[in-house]
Amino acid sequence: MSIAIFIRSVGPYDAELHGDSGKDKGWMNGDSEVRMDNLQLVNTTVLSTQDYFTSNLKVYPNPVKSTLNITSSDNAKIDSVELFSVLGKNVLATNTLINNAVDVSAIASGVYLLKVSSGTNSVTKRIVIN
Repeated sequence: MSIAIFIRSVGPYDAELHGDSGKDKGWMNGDSEVRMDNLQLVNTTVLSTQDYFTSNLKVYPNPVKSTLNITSSDNAKIDSVELFSVLGKNVLATNTLINNAVDVSAIASGVYLLKVSSGTNSVTKRIVIN
């Protein structure tokens, strides 16, 4: 990828002020254009804590039969886990994970929404139970 940036200066170049003849400085008073190279483009966007939590959370396997594993690659403490039917009924809620897992074997097969909370962050993922 290459980018050309053209810059025009505003105001005249004052050779006396700069202690030179002003020769070849016409570009500084807007008479022509100057081309710059060796530029770097830097992405200054920062992930929000919500995005960071989402990107570090793993929920597997999906589809699941009995044990749903929930882990965070940065070892964030998971405060609560809730499972909702697609109609919004809460079918499971727990504040305790056993070995980073939740037993869903007693829940009927279907599609559910899993809400995982850690501090002020929460993530909702679509889960299929077989």
